[in-house]
Amino acid sequence: MITVHLLFVLLTTLYCVFHAYRRRNKIRCMTGMMMAMTLAMVSSLSIGLLLGIWLYPDMNLPTFIGAAVGIAVGFLTGKPVSLMAAMDGMLAGLMGGMMGAMFGNMLTVPAPMIWFVDIIFGLMVLLFFFLIQEEEEHFEQTKNEDSSHEQ
Repeated sequence: MITVHLLFVLLTTLYCVFHAYRRRNKIRCMTGMMMAMTLAMVSSLSIGLLLGIWLYPDMNLPTFIGAAVGIAVGFLTGKPVSLMAAMDGMLAGLMGGMMGAMFGNMLTVPAPMIWFVDIIFGLMVLLFFFLIQEEEEHFEQTKNEDSSHEQ
């Protein structure tokens, strides 16, 4: 069961990173920071939680893996936009990985919390895509305004 949740989080996160990378030229720094922070935090929190449950009572490995994944996701999502976005994402990923591992290790009945965190993860990913779409629309609008002023 935990393996299915881990695969869901990892594959969705990889798709989000790829999606953001393809649109990097249309994303401003502040939006990039928000995207990197959001994706790194929710993915590392989810992975840390799942590994904290799966590898109970060990706290070292879930913390290390959750934080490392969060740092990598934050960097990969933010770096194409700016170094500041990458640093923001990396720090959020580090924090999410540590919190998720501690949280997963403390649960006595983990199933409801796994589903709750999956739902939160899904909602944040949905907002992630809406943010990219909004940013693309702003980019196109600004580009059209600039081209009309030049004529």
